[in-house]
This record gives sequence, C-alpha cells and structure tokens, in this order.
Amino acid sequence: MATKSRQVRDARDDAPAAGLNVGQLRELIRGAVRTELDARADGAADPLLTAAELAKALKVTTRTIHNLRGKGLPTKMVMQSPRFVLAEVLSWLDEKAPTLEDFRLGQDGKLKARQANGRWIDVAPAVVGRQASAVIGRFIGTTDPKKQIAWLRETLSSLGVKS
Repeated sequence: MATKSRQVRDARDDAPAAGLNVGQLRELIRGAVRTELDARADGAADPLLTAAELAKALKVTTRTIHNLRGKGLPTKMVMQSPRFVLAEVLSWLDEKAPTLEDFRLGQDGKLKARQANGRWIDVAPAVVGRQASAVIGRFIGTTDPKKQIAWLRETLSSLGVKS
C-alpha cells in the first residue's frame, strides 16, 4: 500500500485537494517555501541573540543586559531563556536615549544631567554616559566628552536655558 506522501506525489495535478487541485496546492507550497527561503537569504529574519551575544554586540556586560531587561528591554523568551533581536533592542535604546531636555546649566554654570529618579547631577567630562555621548555625537560628529560638554553648554546658553 502506498504511503500518504507517495499518494499525494503520484496524484494527478487536477485531482481535488481541499478545494484546490493537487497542482495548485503544490504551487502554493512551492511559493511559500520560496518566499521563506528568499526572506532568510535577504536577512529579513533577524537572528535571536543570547544575553552574552547582545552584550558583545553593544559592548556592555551581561549584567547591564540583565538590568536593562528590568527596565523593559524587548525580550523574547525561548523556553525559559531570554533572547533578543538586535534591531528591536537598538530601537528601544534610541527611544530611551537622553535628549537636550535631560541637560541644563546650573546656577554655578556647571552642566547638569537629569537622572532617572529626577535628580540633577553635575556632569564632568569623565561621566558623560554612553547613550548621551552617542546622541550628542550624532549632532556634532565627535565622541570626545570635553567637546561634547562644550557643545552642550554653548547650545543651552544660546537657547537661554537656565537652571
């Protein structure tokens, strides 16, 4: 007796199959497989990264990834293991990145930055955060913290921003 797969393979192309004939069904399956293979070849399906792989891609520690998960980092669970799509993570980080509203000049003339808890702290060249540095760097084309702080002071002054 022929197996089911052999029966389908040997069936005539014009035999009915769920409202479609076998030939139409074969073409639908071939088209779906072709589409999926093309999407994978084009890199449309982003790979899922482990916490260690994501940390390496972002040049941070796995502890930082764990902390960011607690703050809403987009995570996909595979069984009980967290996985990450790099494009989603980068988009989320861009949304969370500091903006000019997160900086001001204090009465003492020093640059202040708003912390997550709402408190304002002094910003020294050595403590410009990676995210702030990246955002500012996009505008002025440098990652040098001293140049970034000078640019921020000048920009905030020109906007008339006071403490």
